[in-house]
Amino acid sequence: MNADGFLIYDQPSSQTTSFKVGNAVVPAPAYIPEIKSVEDLIALLNFSSVIPKGNPIMVPAYRWSNIISDPRVRQRSILHGTDLIARFLAEHPIYFYDPPEFYKYSLGSELVRYALKGEGISTFEKRLKEGKTEAALDPIPEFFKPFIQRQMDGIRHKLEIENGCSERSRPHVERAWLDTEIDEAYVPYIYRVVAEALKMPSAVLIPPVPPLSPSSEDSYISRVVSSNRAASIACADLSKKSKSGFGNQGHVIYPYFHLYLDWSIAEHRSRGINAERIGDLLEEELDSGSFAGVAVTIIGYENAAKNRKFQKVDDLMTDIVNICSQCYLPVILPRSEWFGLALTDIQIQGFGSLLNGKIRYMPRGGGGRNPDDPYGKTPLIEGCYELKRSEVIEYINENGELPFVQGLPRKPSSEDLENPDLYRKRFSKPMRLIHIEEARRVRNDKLKGNIEPAKLYFSRSEHNYLKGY
Repeated sequence: MNADGFLIYDQPSSQTTSFKVGNAVVPAPAYIPEIKSVEDLIALLNFSSVIPKGNPIMVPAYRWSNIISDPRVRQRSILHGTDLIARFLAEHPIYFYDPPEFYKYSLGSELVRYALKGEGISTFEKRLKEGKTEAALDPIPEFFKPFIQRQMDGIRHKLEIENGCSERSRPHVERAWLDTEIDEAYVPYIYRVVAEALKMPSAVLIPPVPPLSPSSEDSYISRVVSSNRAASIACADLSKKSKSGFGNQGHVIYPYFHLYLDWSIAEHRSRGINAERIGDLLEEELDSGSFAGVAVTIIGYENAAKNRKFQKVDDLMTDIVNICSQCYLPVILPRSEWFGLALTDIQIQGFGSLLNGKIRYMPRGGGGRNPDDPYGKTPLIEGCYELKRSEVIEYINENGELPFVQGLPRKPSSEDLENPDLYRKRFSKPMRLIHIEEARRVRNDKLKGNIEPAKLYFSRSEHNYLKGY
């Protein structure tokens, strides 16, 4: 059961909805930009006027405190003569969201960097090269260790440490969720993250959970349940303590119930994990804890679309939305970008993406890249496709500039075009905020009585998969 209704049917017609996120009431649908790094935060600060007050932001739960205290961010406040971070946090509720791919894919070196908050990496690598594995792992919080330990062969291989194992060995990272160490480590980790979230003026927790696919064992379902329940208990407990002076005094924080699903669950109808079972799970669990909404991170939107099965994803999400609406809970889709926008026709309240346009965190490095790669890609409003730097130049040569979106640049400067760092911070990453304008247009069309404004929008676009959806 839920302490309050977090989903609001806008009056008088109820054709649109709004949803409560922390202290804010957010018009739906809303685009939720996801910050990964200091560079991402600076990109958003550069164009903060484009982001409506109250619009939520998604951040890496465990690293957020380090990002906002980074000297590069603080230097900007000094240059502007005002505390930009304090103002940013006061204006935007924060979703604390651990990148779920860390607990599924082989991203060992990246997870180490995340667990150490970007500090002490050289010491970790030095100890590994000296053969001191336990000493290398010692500063890493207990929750992360089972996932990292399964990837030590790959980490050593990357550091060119001889250990007799192949880089190609499969670590089965997600099976760490079933290790007994997680039983003891998960709750303290969640309390730690909630304590950080309570320092924000307004925040919501989306807890890390194991991935589910049609072939997942029942033990993974049990872990999803226990992880979400632990988040609910931690939020309730520390919120109660905040009234006694802990954290942001008097502040209350709620979690979202989190599902991390492979898209194929949507089409699976036989035994195993299927859409019906996901629905039964949600109906039962939303009555067992205090949640402010449901977050569904779906793996493989594009694969579903390539296989002409995106309608199955739509059907799955329609079932989830119907269950949540009975509890007056909003539904958001992290990492969904244009696919998430398409699903706002079925009353999804929020959709998000990383500012670099990737579907998840990726391994660092790699040689032989295209010269355009360091610049990132730029999304094009109305066209609904992405442009590399060379394609941006070609588009501008043909059209003069990019389509108008209030507050965003219509072309990169000549300086930006020669500098990947500046290009990303001042052009390609801020341009992800076109999705705010797209969401605004969809909402306005709904208010005019259009039942499927997103479908109409994509019918006029050049999106590879959604044009004919």
